[in-house]
Amino acid sequence: MKIENDPSPPTHSEDGVDLTLIRWFLTLTPAERLQVLQDHIASVMSMRGDQTSGALDLETLIETKEAAGRDKDLAVLAVLRRTLEERKKR
Repeated sequence: MKIENDPSPPTHSEDGVDLTLIRWFLTLTPAERLQVLQDHIASVMSMRGDQTSGALDLETLIETKEAAGRDKDLAVLAVLRRTLEERKKR
Protein backbone atom coordinates (compact mmCIF):
# COMPACT_ATOMS: atom_id res chain seq x y z
CA MET A 1 0.00 0.00 0.00
CA LYS A 2 1.12 3.50 -0.71
CA ILE A 3 0.88 6.19 1.96
CA GLU A 4 -0.17 9.65 0.80
CA ASN A 5 2.77 12.01 0.29
CA ASP A 6 5.16 9.04 0.24
CA PRO A 7 7.38 9.34 -2.87
CA SER A 8 8.55 5.73 -2.75
CA PRO A 9 6.80 3.23 -5.05
CA PRO A 10 4.56 0.61 -3.45
CA THR A 11 6.19 -2.68 -2.46
CA HIS A 12 3.11 -4.82 -3.10
CA SER A 13 0.13 -4.65 -5.42
CA GLU A 14 -3.41 -4.64 -4.07
CA ASP A 15 -3.60 -8.40 -4.61
CA GLY A 16 -0.36 -9.07 -2.71
CA VAL A 17 2.15 -9.41 -5.56
CA ASP A 18 5.68 -8.45 -4.47
CA LEU A 19 6.49 -5.60 -6.82
CA THR A 20 10.04 -5.23 -5.50
CA LEU A 21 10.89 -8.72 -6.75
CA ILE A 22 9.44 -7.91 -10.18
CA ARG A 23 11.37 -4.63 -10.34
CA TRP A 24 14.59 -6.40 -9.35
CA PHE A 25 14.05 -9.15 -11.95
CA LEU A 26 13.50 -6.56 -14.69
CA THR A 27 16.87 -4.95 -13.89
CA LEU A 28 18.62 -8.17 -14.94
CA THR A 29 19.90 -8.91 -18.40
CA PRO A 30 18.28 -11.82 -20.26
CA ALA A 31 21.31 -13.98 -19.45
CA GLU A 32 21.06 -13.10 -15.76
CA ARG A 33 17.32 -13.87 -15.77
CA LEU A 34 18.04 -17.26 -17.29
CA GLN A 35 20.68 -17.94 -14.64
CA VAL A 36 18.21 -17.05 -11.87
CA LEU A 37 15.65 -19.44 -13.32
CA GLN A 38 18.23 -22.20 -13.71
CA ASP A 39 19.29 -21.67 -10.09
CA HIS A 40 15.67 -22.00 -8.99
CA ILE A 41 15.23 -25.20 -11.00
CA ALA A 42 18.36 -26.64 -9.40
CA SER A 43 17.02 -25.68 -5.95
CA VAL A 44 13.68 -27.36 -6.59
CA MET A 45 15.38 -30.49 -7.89
CA SER A 46 17.59 -30.55 -4.81
CA MET A 47 14.59 -30.17 -2.49
CA ARG A 48 12.84 -33.02 -4.28
CA GLY A 49 15.88 -35.20 -3.82
CA ASP A 50 16.72 -35.29 -7.54
CA GLN A 51 20.36 -34.74 -6.86
CA THR A 52 22.95 -35.14 -9.55
CA SER A 53 26.68 -35.06 -9.11
CA GLY A 54 27.72 -31.75 -7.65
CA ALA A 55 24.25 -30.98 -6.27
CA LEU A 56 24.14 -29.60 -2.73
CA ASP A 57 22.01 -30.92 0.09
CA LEU A 58 19.39 -28.44 1.32
CA GLU A 59 21.31 -27.30 4.42
CA THR A 60 24.45 -26.64 2.38
CA LEU A 61 22.41 -24.84 -0.27
CA ILE A 62 20.96 -22.53 2.40
CA GLU A 63 24.41 -21.83 3.84
CA THR A 64 25.77 -21.11 0.37
CA LYS A 65 22.97 -18.69 -0.47
CA GLU A 66 23.35 -16.94 2.91
CA ALA A 67 27.08 -16.54 2.34
CA ALA A 68 26.61 -15.26 -1.22
CA GLY A 69 24.18 -12.62 0.01
CA ARG A 70 23.05 -11.66 -3.49
CA ASP A 71 19.47 -10.45 -3.95
CA LYS A 72 18.59 -13.54 -5.96
CA ASP A 73 19.93 -15.81 -3.20
CA LEU A 74 18.27 -13.91 -0.38
CA ALA A 75 14.95 -13.94 -2.24
CA VAL A 76 14.64 -17.74 -1.98
CA LEU A 77 15.98 -18.27 1.54
CA ALA A 78 12.58 -18.19 3.28
CA VAL A 79 11.25 -20.91 0.98
CA LEU A 80 14.37 -23.04 1.40
CA ARG A 81 14.30 -22.71 5.21
CA ARG A 82 10.60 -23.60 5.34
CA THR A 83 11.22 -26.63 3.13
CA LEU A 84 14.03 -27.75 5.42
CA GLU A 85 11.72 -27.40 8.47
CA GLU A 86 9.04 -29.47 6.73
CA ARG A 87 11.56 -32.18 5.83
CA LYS A 88 12.76 -32.39 9.43
CA LYS A 89 9.18 -32.97 10.60
CA ARG A 90 8.97 -36.17 8.54
